[in-house]
Amino acid sequence: MRQSFVQPRHGFAAAKRFNRQPAFTLVELLVVIGIIGALVAILLPALSKARDSANRVKCMSNLRQIGAAFVMYAQSNKGCFPFIASLHNAGNADLQEDWIHWRTPEIRGGLKTSAIAPYLSTNDVALQQIFRCPSDTLGRTQADLPTGAYRYSYSMNGYMDPRGPEEDTKMTFRVRLGTIRNSADKTLVVEECPQTINDGHWDPGHFSGRIWDVDFDRLSIRHEDARADFLPIISGLVSNPEKRGNAGFCDGHVEFVTRQFAHDPSHVVPNRW
Repeated sequence: MRQSFVQPRHGFAAAKRFNRQPAFTLVELLVVIGIIGALVAILLPALSKARDSANRVKCMSNLRQIGAAFVMYAQSNKGCFPFIASLHNAGNADLQEDWIHWRTPEIRGGLKTSAIAPYLSTNDVALQQIFRCPSDTLGRTQADLPTGAYRYSYSMNGYMDPRGPEEDTKMTFRVRLGTIRNSADKTLVVEECPQTINDGHWDPGHFSGRIWDVDFDRLSIRHEDARADFLPIISGLVSNPEKRGNAGFCDGHVEFVTRQFAHDPSHVVPNRW
């Protein structure tokens, strides 16, 4: 007689129950979520620090390129640097010799007409990236700033303008590349504080007789303490003097220097030290 190999139906049900994978309990899910949250909390500060460090390096690269362009411009113009691109230009217009043409609309050339642009790039987007620190995001878009406002991160030491400094009208010295004393110690272009930057002119201080008075402009310290970069500014004092920011020097190198260093006249005035 032929044997039947068909298993009873209850045998299949038992096999299915045996192969079913157990589900996570609510407690187990909460433990996993808690572990993931803890890992995120640990990793986020490290990732933020790495991003800030990368932005500082990119900012220093920007300043290095700008500084090199200044030197090449001077070598092609009898040792003279370009102009400071002041907010106070007659007619509220960029001058041909201004180092950055921040008011010129793109239909008239935009940044590409800047005095140092030929030594950097002919591409407007590339110039915007060079003239703006990647950490400088506050108020640097068309929507955040009024028409005609300065949208870039760097400014030029007013004492390096070949016409003489605006803030020290008694000085008759006219700087040339070959007349700068200790060029490796003299600031040329700096990353300026977002509270004070309003044009391409860095005005760290001036002499009243023999006394050095600190002016309104401040070195940006966003790469070391972004919060402190927005603390109230006290006239005549260098707040957070030991906090550091990026500065380019007349010999082309870039350093991460303290505000005290950047606002010291021995690192500002080209012909005294």
